[in-house]
Amino acid sequence: TDFGRAMWTDIEGRRRVWFLNGDLAALSRTRCIAIVLHYQNRDDTRECIEQLLKQGPDVGILLISNAESLDDIRELQRAFPRIVAVQSEDNVGYAAANNFGLWVCRQSQAEFFWIVNPDIVVPEGYYQKLLTRGKSWPDHAFYASTIVPSHQPEKAIFCGGEVRLDQGARPGHLHMGRPV
Repeated sequence: TDFGRAMWTDIEGRRRVWFLNGDLAALSRTRCIAIVLHYQNRDDTRECIEQLLKQGPDVGILLISNAESLDDIRELQRAFPRIVAVQSEDNVGYAAANNFGLWVCRQSQAEFFWIVNPDIVVPEGYYQKLLTRGKSWPDHAFYASTIVPSHQPEKAIFCGGEVRLDQGARPGHLHMGRPV
């Protein structure tokens, strides 16, 4: 099958064209949708998808390609027929592509969404740990992973954040450079 066309209006009111392929109804049957934004590195994206599929059937995968040739996204979807693949008409940037992914999540009514960079290796069983951790913080709406560099895994690059609504929704990173 080939890609179908979808129109979506971004937060600035611009009409965007997206091309979708895959079983959107299957995403509606998952508890969580992992949004993976692919850009240029097919090997990293392939490894990321393999790790996400090991998280179990509760995790659906929405792969978004940001203005690349269709070759990458078609090859990845052939390799992983369970994913839903999306190709943007032009490079809309990281935030806009993920916003479209969030819109798809909302349409599917999945309970959770999970934004995963394609160069992240997700440890086996991580999704279940994330759910368990989330239950212990019922008053929180957003969760993030601790991100560590492969060459220095004892030091955090990112470990939590905050959004300061009293400062115009300014985001901030917490615990950067601290020991894990």
